[in-house]
Amino acid sequence: MEAATPEVPELLEGQVQQLVSDVGELRQEVKSLRAWQLRVSSLEQAIEKAVVTTMPKLDLLLARVEAMPPAAAGVFRGCAARPGSASAAAAGDAAGDCLDVGGLACAQSTLLAMAERGDAPALLQLLVGGADAQEYNRHGDTALHLAAAGGHLGAAIVLLGGGAGVSAPGHRLRTPLHCAAERGHLRIARRLVGAGAKVNVTDVDGATALALATAAGQTDMVAFLLSKGATPTTCNKKDEAPVLLAAAGGHADIVGLLLKNGAFVDASDKEGRTPLTVAAKAGHWHIVERLLQSNACATTCKEPQLSALALAAREGNVAMVRDLLRRGAKADLAQVEEALKKAKNAAVVWALLEVTEEAENTYFANVALLWAAHEGRYEALQSLLESGVDVNKDTDEDGASALYYAAQSGHTACVAELLRRGADANLKCKKGESPLHRSSAYGHVECVRVLLAAGADKAAKNDNNKTALDIAGSETVRALLRTES
Repeated sequence: MEAATPEVPELLEGQVQQLVSDVGELRQEVKSLRAWQLRVSSLEQAIEKAVVTTMPKLDLLLARVEAMPPAAAGVFRGCAARPGSASAAAAGDAAGDCLDVGGLACAQSTLLAMAERGDAPALLQLLVGGADAQEYNRHGDTALHLAAAGGHLGAAIVLLGGGAGVSAPGHRLRTPLHCAAERGHLRIARRLVGAGAKVNVTDVDGATALALATAAGQTDMVAFLLSKGATPTTCNKKDEAPVLLAAAGGHADIVGLLLKNGAFVDASDKEGRTPLTVAAKAGHWHIVERLLQSNACATTCKEPQLSALALAAREGNVAMVRDLLRRGAKADLAQVEEALKKAKNAAVVWALLEVTEEAENTYFANVALLWAAHEGRYEALQSLLESGVDVNKDTDEDGASALYYAAQSGHTACVAELLRRGADANLKCKKGESPLHRSSAYGHVECVRVLLAAGADKAAKNDNNKTALDIAGSETVRALLRTES
């Protein structure tokens, strides 16, 4: 007889029971996974604790090995890595069983490789086997340098316990702390400083660990080093203080930390650059504001064209221009003049002119007009002309007018506006050259056309007895000048 087919409810009941069983197993797996997550998250701390606990035993063991007769010590070192272990595969196999044949050269290269890889157990076995923790590579870096640069905390702890020099100079005379600081490996830096690393050692460029961390924007590292006695005023060989490096890099929080810990807000380098000027040049206006709030001098600048005021004017940053003027920049007329030359818009021009004395105002207004024409800043030029600035006034040493500069630079709209406001199309500079000479020489066809329409004299000669046609910079200009003859 055939077996009776189970009823549908019985089939469903069996499936439900199976599902309940599966859910129970899944719950167990989830619990297991959570347990593994907890174990993984604490693994680094566990390794560190284990290594620290092992260090005194390692020191004692090494001392005993050193006291052994040579033959016995050799046998011990040959058996240091247990065959078949994972660390033996990394250390023993990579070294080609060099410990058994008595040569340590291969062991040393393996020590460096394991340090760079961050293999703490392999390093421990190599050190027990006689490897020298002070050994260095062709660049002069020790295993501790490599571990610190790579952020390998366990490896660094093993190497320190094995006698690695905590402040040993490496490539470019940098210490392991330099390497860790620049890359932001805070836990390693703490371990190095705790082991006696000197925080104010300088490298071949005169940079401290603090300077490297600052330039790299490692805020937490900077805070730690300062808390451990790092000097915020130590300059490198270019006389660049950390605060200047922070300002140039746009690291506002680090600028604040350094100033809070005694950095000089107006520290200047060999080129006369200050934190204020380098921040302004890089466009880090939020840092400029912070420096000004810390009473940075608005007038300290070796070259006026590189002053914060001039750079703010070039950017068209009216609010910053006004702030700098209010904080004393207006007292330096050379800076004001350079700022007017670079003023991007009319608002900046007038912000600068407002602070000049009445006797100086006419001169500065004409400077602003000349440079607005030269740079083609039409809005600023139009605003100055509307205020009544003398359109034909020559202010520079060459005796050149605004029209001369606009024509030379090929700014047709400025040329047309100046002519409309009464500029003399034939006004010459001290070299006897007219605006037509300059636009012709530079090949500015449209400017030549506008000047000719305004009555510019094509026959006028310069001090070298040359007409505009004689010095024309292109065939198109020559053809235009001949056509108008």
